[in-house]
Amino acid sequence: MKTLARALARHLDWPVFVRQLAYRRGCSVVGLLRLESFLGLKSSCSNSLRPPWPRVLVFTNLANEPVARHVRTISKGYTKLVAIGRTWADYDCFDLIVTTSQYRLPARPNILNNPITISDYGHLDSAPVYGAFSEDGPPPPYLAVLLGGRSGPFTFGRRAARRLADMVNELALELGASVLCSTSSRTDLSAAEIFRAGLRVPNRFYRYLPGQYNPYAEIARAADAFVVTGDSIAMLSEAVSTGRPVYIFDLGAGGRSMRQGPASGRVDRTLATEAYHLLMLLGPKRLSRDITQVHSLLVEGGHAVWLGDGVMRSFSPPPSPLPNTLSRIAELI
Repeated sequence: MKTLARALARHLDWPVFVRQLAYRRGCSVVGLLRLESFLGLKSSCSNSLRPPWPRVLVFTNLANEPVARHVRTISKGYTKLVAIGRTWADYDCFDLIVTTSQYRLPARPNILNNPITISDYGHLDSAPVYGAFSEDGPPPPYLAVLLGGRSGPFTFGRRAARRLADMVNELALELGASVLCSTSSRTDLSAAEIFRAGLRVPNRFYRYLPGQYNPYAEIARAADAFVVTGDSIAMLSEAVSTGRPVYIFDLGAGGRSMRQGPASGRVDRTLATEAYHLLMLLGPKRLSRDITQVHSLLVEGGHAVWLGDGVMRSFSPPPSPLPNTLSRIAELI
């Protein structure tokens, strides 16, 4: 959201204000009931929302949806609504919905389906290069390995960590590369340690710790190629935007694979992943997402390959989602 706000201010020369709202416990119920209301807001936030109303209101998250719709109603339609991701209310309640294929939204005039998520990819090019590349560090070229965690019916657990270590060793040897690895806030610590212990090539390993420096951006800038766990669409979007080879690691296995193909092995399972799997099978689509839809688009478009399918010889970044998004928002005025 901050990336889009900066882009609106920079490219469209609009005055932009970012508001972080505070909600009461259970505020999502207001959204699930499809109400237009400030009921879920804490009183301090509710009292601060008053005219002049914005010409365009960009928001994400179910809790913000009733507030945004209520603003449009009391502004008598003056405020245009732009939702990011997915919505719970009917699609006609919004002037524009900016989404990706993982949310499985239908083709409609007010729905913009981007190939990747909107992010500030420019910060990768401007990142400083230090720390990870000290004199005693591993030599280039570099294979960046970005570890995620649980997403929907998939999780980066111990079984996936062992498989990934073996596959990264094989790819790094074939590329003659050293490994630079970074975990994320969602990475299971035990799985990360299993992966780290399984590396047999020159490497530098960084564990994400809240409040401490993490060289994610500098790793991405220096990387000659990427391996990204398939759970993180955001990290995949940033990696493919660089135009360098990207290998997607399938967290699933067998019949629970992220891909349609000869994936084998035992999959990591938790109560959360099994519950989400049932939700995808039995629940409304608006309550879940299918990240494999993004994987398919990236692989079929030649922007990434599955790890284990050989060395990526040709590659190109997908089109940036930002110009088209800015253009569609500008059309609302």
